[in-house]
Amino acid sequence: MYVLITTMLVMAGCSGKATKKTELEKEGLKGKAKSVEQFVYSATETDGKIQKGELLQSNIKRYDEKGNLTEDDLYHRNVYVYDENSRLIEEYWYNADDSLIAKLTYEYVYGVNGRLEEAKSATKLGDFNSYTYHYNSDGILVIKNTYGYNIHGIIYKSCQEIFDEAGNVIEKSNYTETGNLSSFDTYKYDKKGNEIGHTYKGALFGSAEWIVKYDRDGNQIESRYLDIVESKNTYKYKYDEKGSWIEQITYKSSEGAAKEASRITERIITYYE
Repeated sequence: MYVLITTMLVMAGCSGKATKKTELEKEGLKGKAKSVEQFVYSATETDGKIQKGELLQSNIKRYDEKGNLTEDDLYHRNVYVYDENSRLIEEYWYNADDSLIAKLTYEYVYGVNGRLEEAKSATKLGDFNSYTYHYNSDGILVIKNTYGYNIHGIIYKSCQEIFDEAGNVIEKSNYTETGNLSSFDTYKYDKKGNEIGHTYKGALFGSAEWIVKYDRDGNQIESRYLDIVESKNTYKYKYDEKGSWIEQITYKSSEGAAKEASRITERIITYYE
């Protein structure tokens, strides 16, 4: 026996890590944040003084009182609608002139034990993604399979994710329409669920590795990218009275080069009372 719940689907493609962190926790926000305006600037450093340069990127994110992301305009404006149980039921994509790009809808299938077993996301053109979920004997999710179908109902991509007991993705395999492996990723986490290691192996783009360090509050303080040439970013922060960071300075260094400031990110955060 299955229970079909029709909701709005945003499961477009093979997702990343299914952690238990809220959207606010993922952004390093403390308290009940209502909105976050973010501005990213270039930076230069002269005689130990850091100067803010041109604006490179800006966006705003809005949240409901339960901590669900309701709006994000990083690349185009996305609006998210949830039901009373915080399940995403609708997603809208808008152009800069507020004309609608797309509307996404979702279907979820739950088993008699209440566990999510299948899901599907579709566009008006007829292409769709389907998802299957597999659990161990303790009811913990261990495998998620994603299949992408074209308008003719033929699989053109697939992905398998393997999870640890905390719900973090530890392996991700992407496959082509012919079933050949196109990329393979592995992930490592600390006891707090922060991603501290990521390796990538691709059929076309070789391999790479990332190593990340955090402070006790879960903010990134160092990230290293290991490829042909190693590069490293370190981060310094300023915080508001609730403990959310409102300024992040990124320092970049690579082999044979001195560390220098490269980015300044500023955030304006409003909170629910």
